[in-house]
Amino acid sequence: MIGSAINTSSLTQTETTDYVGNVEYVNNALKRVYVGTGYIENNVYHCYLKDYLGNTRMVATPTDSMYQWLSYYPFGMLYGDRGDQGRQQMKYGGKEFDDKHGLNLYDFEARYYDPALGGFLTMDPLAEKYYSTSPYAYCLNNPMRYVDPTGMFVDDYRLQQNGMIELLERTKDDFDRLFVDNKPEIDPLIVKDKSILSDLTLDRTDYKGRYAISGNKDEMFKVFHYGAMHSDVEFRIDGYRTGSGVNEYFVGTSGSEESSAPSLNMDRFNKYDMVFNMHSHPGDKSWVGTKGASSGDTYNVRERYQNYRNTGMTHPDQWFKTDGRNTVFPKHYVFHKQSSTLYHYTPWQSNVFIRKINSPKGLYRNLGF
Repeated sequence: MIGSAINTSSLTQTETTDYVGNVEYVNNALKRVYVGTGYIENNVYHCYLKDYLGNTRMVATPTDSMYQWLSYYPFGMLYGDRGDQGRQQMKYGGKEFDDKHGLNLYDFEARYYDPALGGFLTMDPLAEKYYSTSPYAYCLNNPMRYVDPTGMFVDDYRLQQNGMIELLERTKDDFDRLFVDNKPEIDPLIVKDKSILSDLTLDRTDYKGRYAISGNKDEMFKVFHYGAMHSDVEFRIDGYRTGSGVNEYFVGTSGSEESSAPSLNMDRFNKYDMVFNMHSHPGDKSWVGTKGASSGDTYNVRERYQNYRNTGMTHPDQWFKTDGRNTVFPKHYVFHKQSSTLYHYTPWQSNVFIRKINSPKGLYRNLGF
């Protein structure tokens, strides 16, 4: 009130909070002991109940099933709470909410987050890793889908429409997740072989595009199918025999809507070890794409057939020996995205229907590889 005296004692009041490991002290007195799924205060265990994004939605005790109940707007502002908001401060994202003196910021370890702005107050220290996104943005401006446990980057990988896969952040999980850029309605792909997505982020000098190589057939077909279905470009997967008797698989893309560079151009592979060749035809809204082999595909398979004939092949289904190894003419397939259909093609037929594809396993089931 104008004209009233200032209470000088209120200007000197302080509260000091210290954290020693998982123990919280306030003004040098024990306040809480944090135990991962909650905390102990005054010898009473308080349990966190969190949603799928890690936000604390409820705190329960043995005697009070709703000690604290919290609800949030998408970017973290509180609304519709029951119980005392101030009872404990680990809230949005499981992070500490600092409301002292009207600050109202979350401590995300690397920097402070303002839920009123929906962004961080300082730049991401790892901003150079994703130059296309604002260094102040929280979870790529999509907090309903992503989480940001440290204030630096978001988790996992994302697939862009040009087929390029971008690393968002390496995690300590024993699997990777691949999200489709700007399409939160599409479920992420879970990939257990952690080398595949990592390799697909690398620009190559021995291939026109990006690729990964692995002996894990299931995982490689999953990545091929997901990339083919959720991008606007061609993906390819090729299989090769190895000396160990276990096939090796190549997944790659050149980022083109009309072609994908063949793995045969790489020094790593011998053309006579190829078991099969499969690539996608993406199409678009104005054209569904070729169902089966394109004219370029037909030209290439006929040229390969003639090369095999010149080196001793008498029939495409019969094995023969050349270049010091036993070989047989590889199988060739097109996965048509718009109809989700697999076609086989030969030097004489361009679109032999195999089956409708409902899962990645349908791409290789009963096909001999």
